[in-house]
Amino acid sequence: MKKWMILATILAVLSLGSGLAIAAPPVKAPDFPVTMTVILAGDCDRGEESIDIQRGQYFKVNLYAAGGTGYTWTLADHEFSLLELAGDSVEPVEPDSMRAGGRVKWSYYLKVKDEAAGQEVIKFVLKRGWEKTASPARSFDLTVVAR
Repeated sequence: MKKWMILATILAVLSLGSGLAIAAPPVKAPDFPVTMTVILAGDCDRGEESIDIQRGQYFKVNLYAAGGTGYTWTLADHEFSLLELAGDSVEPVEPDSMRAGGRVKWSYYLKVKDEAAGQEVIKFVLKRGWEKTASPARSFDLTVVAR
């Protein structure tokens, strides 16, 4: 029994070192009263956008990329003055698209604080989590104007 555990551990370490990717399970989307959705689809070259939204409202940002590559869309900064991160989700666009070659959708749900007024820029970056010093493959800046 002990030999099998050692063998299983060695095989697991070797498979991680060989670059094999194991797809993470999708995270279910939260249920918020979203009043606006911003979509950055595929390989479009749009690097920034601006939206106007009322105080107290929720909005969603959908970002897409290839699954199984190790790249993920993340927020560059979680410190907001006018906004609150209400939730996020990751889900395949089609069945099995979390694997290499498939499309994956990252959704970020944000709420404009009730007392908010002014504007704030949110920066999303597409990069591999283990490449700490590498520049992002892509980025997307969203300017939110709260009224």
